Amino acid sequence: PAYKDSGVEWLGKVPEHWKVVPLKFLSRRVQNGSTPPTSNEAFYHAGTVPWYGPSSCGYEEQVGKPVRLLNEMAFQSGVARLISAPALLVVVIGATVGRMALLNQNGATNQQITAYELNTKQVIPAFAIKQLRPAESWLRGTASTATIPILNTSIVSRLLVALPPLPEQIAIVEYLDAQTAKIDAAMAAARREIELLREYRTRLIADVVTGKVDVREVAAQL
Repeated sequence: PAYKDSGVEWLGKVPEHWKVVPLKFLSRRVQNGSTPPTSNEAFYHAGTVPWYGPSSCGYEEQVGKPVRLLNEMAFQSGVARLISAPALLVVVIGATVGRMALLNQNGATNQQITAYELNTKQVIPAFAIKQLRPAESWLRGTASTATIPILNTSIVSRLLVALPPLPEQIAIVEYLDAQTAKIDAAMAAARREIELLREYRTRLIADVVTGKVDVREVAAQL
C-alpha cells in the first residue's frame, strides 16, 4: 500500500487511506477528575463507584485497582464527576505524568487524571491505547517541572491518532492480541523457571550449610 507521513514522530509513515486526527476529535467528552472532601465520610461510606488515581495507572493497558470507592452521594452533590466508559485516562499531574490506561467501566478519578470518553463509532478503545502509549515518554518531556510535573491538557488533547477504518482497527487489535498472548505465555513460563531455580538455589544453600549434603570430597577437588 501507499504510505504518507503521519506528522507524528513516534509513528512515522502510515497507510495513505488512514486519517490522522487529534485525540479530542475522537472523544465524546473530556473532563478532569476531582477529590470529594475526605472530611465527609458519607461520600465514601458503602461506596460502589470506583475512584482512580495515578497509582491505578500502571504498565498494563487496563486501569488497575481503584484508590477508593465513592458513594453515589458524591456525584449527586457535584463533588465528583462520573466518567462514562470506555475512556482513556491520562495522568497529568505528578511523577507519572503521561501514563495512560483504559477504563472499561464507569468510574471517577482524582484531579491528577484527565479522562477522554472515547467515541466508539470512530475508534476501538483497545486500538487507541495501543497506538497512544508510545507517546507517554514524549508527553513526559513536555511537562513543566518547576515544582511537580504538570502536563498541559491542551497538548494531550492535540495528540494525533492515525486512524484506519473500524474493520481494520478490529483486525489490528485481534492480530496483536493473538501475537502478544504467545509472548505473554513465554514470559510466564520463563518467570516460573526462574522461580524454580531460585527455590532450588535457596534449598541447596540451606542443605549445604546445615550439613545435610556432604561436600568434603567435592571441596577437596576444587
